Amino acid sequence: LGKRPRPLLPLVIVALGRACQAVPQANAWLQGETLTPQARLQLGIAMDTEAGLVVPVLREADTLSLSEISEHLETLKQRARAGQLRPEDSRGATLSLSSYGGAGGWLATPLVMPPQVAILGVGQLRERVYLSRKGKPRTAWVLPLSLSVDHRALTGGEAIRFLQAFSHELTTLTPKTKGRR
Repeated sequence: LGKRPRPLLPLVIVALGRACQAVPQANAWLQGETLTPQARLQLGIAMDTEAGLVVPVLREADTLSLSEISEHLETLKQRARAGQLRPEDSRGATLSLSSYGGAGGWLATPLVMPPQVAILGVGQLRERVYLSRKGKPRTAWVLPLSLSVDHRALTGGEAIRFLQAFSHELTTLTPKTKGRR
């Protein structure tokens, strides 16, 4: 990533929607032996509240603009914290997102909730030092990702292609820093 993007979560959601178009098997339900890719991304968003973890669904997340995503997330967050989510608010997710970076988490192993076949975990964005190809120290923003999949539905290759598509899309959405490679 280039410059530190703010806010990051809406960008992550847009990139997820685009990655689901590239690898539709990741946005699917596995029921019995039948894998059914879903037409729209109904994104379950894990939220930590005083009453425990809740996972409301951001409906048709792949059709929303960045500002619409931000507005819907804020509404869901407020309703979750106030204990005002209805059972139907947490039903029908086709893929889930666990963003534990806001709490300072780096890596985790998120668990897939059937009939979904994938969940993406996003850790805390941190600036890291690395060596350039010429051996010079450089800094870059690093976003750790943890993808868990149901291997009855997705192969390792499909999981990697999904992560690559997601990473590519997220990179195209974030501002670049001049002069960095």
